[in-house]
Amino acid sequence: MQSGSIPDSAISASSSYDSNSVGPKASRARTEQYGGAWCPLNQITTIPNEWLEIDFGNLTYLTQVETQGRFDNGRGKEYADYYVLMYTRLNHINDDDDDNLISWIEYKPQIINKNEYNTSWINANQNTYIGEIRQLNPPIVARRLRFYPVSKQTRTVCMRVEVYGCLFSDGIVSYSMPQGRTDINLLGDDTYDGKYISDTNMLIDGLGKLSDGITGSDNMSLIDGRQAWVGWSNDTNTHLTIIFQFDYIRQMNRVTIHTNNVFSKQISIFKTAIITFSSTGEPTSYSNAIISEQNRDEIFEIARPILIKLNNHIAKYVRLDLYFDSKCLPCLFLISTIAPAISLIIGAGAYGLAALFQEQWIPVEPKTTDNTVPMPTRPPPREPLYRAPSNA
Repeated sequence: MQSGSIPDSAISASSSYDSNSVGPKASRARTEQYGGAWCPLNQITTIPNEWLEIDFGNLTYLTQVETQGRFDNGRGKEYADYYVLMYTRLNHINDDDDDNLISWIEYKPQIINKNEYNTSWINANQNTYIGEIRQLNPPIVARRLRFYPVSKQTRTVCMRVEVYGCLFSDGIVSYSMPQGRTDINLLGDDTYDGKYISDTNMLIDGLGKLSDGITGSDNMSLIDGRQAWVGWSNDTNTHLTIIFQFDYIRQMNRVTIHTNNVFSKQISIFKTAIITFSSTGEPTSYSNAIISEQNRDEIFEIARPILIKLNNHIAKYVRLDLYFDSKCLPCLFLISTIAPAISLIIGAGAYGLAALFQEQWIPVEPKTTDNTVPMPTRPPPREPLYRAPSNA
């Protein structure tokens, strides 16, 4: 925001007290432009009605957000003491269409300062000039992000904001799968931001642990206060199905599945992976099966990445069927992250993204005789685009 890399045309608001002086274009953190901040027309209450929106244009991985009040060279007095974040990964939203309103996801922080109103409330500011940075734990993958100021008392607020993140080059819009074992060592996907269908124990239309880029440790220790692994048991099912949806039709180069193997504790890698592809997502449309067999490992009790080549198949949906080792009963199967290596297909309705993907990370082909290989070293796409400058 401060750098100007997000244009004024990508910033909008529900209303403004005066669009020329305190409209959304005045909402850039650590700047004193126009009237000094965005100020909504209406006063703020406990109900999140007024919003400031940023459209990133592409899927973006957000790690931090920052807010300031309206300083306006000492004349301003307005700031928000709390706010709620909402986001979407869809390309187009029509606020007049009630069916599309459900596409906005309300962010629920994993680590927060509790208050009596709502666990979605994030502490904002205590004055008009000091910027307050909040780490997003879990991080957010979004195309559009909204700040909704809220308050315990009815009041006038103004906001300046900043966001920290990077392009989400994985391109995954959602994955659907059975929920993990929430009753065993926090092995459910507790950061999943889609819907949970209790009747079928299914997670649909969201992202969570498998796409956050955080790999689990050998000993399953907590990372930033939470479990990085998702786990399933083979006592009731023979295999696990995960369906990935991408933002555009893509060329699928390979996939890396980070899994664990602690045979002394009945934790095993999968036996067989069957990967199929579809351009529509219809259940009967998946084809071009790739089959990868894994050998049972009773020697090395370590977490590991398993890389599977996808032979450059073209798809928007990828189905991953992972079959458990039938010789390990009962046994747990763990995944902490699934990272695809993909290319954008120009001509599939995505011309505007061509330039952004020219610098896409391409892993070096490892020299190995089997499918279990060291994880290629990636550049740090999960870090903020730049460090937060000191408050001035």
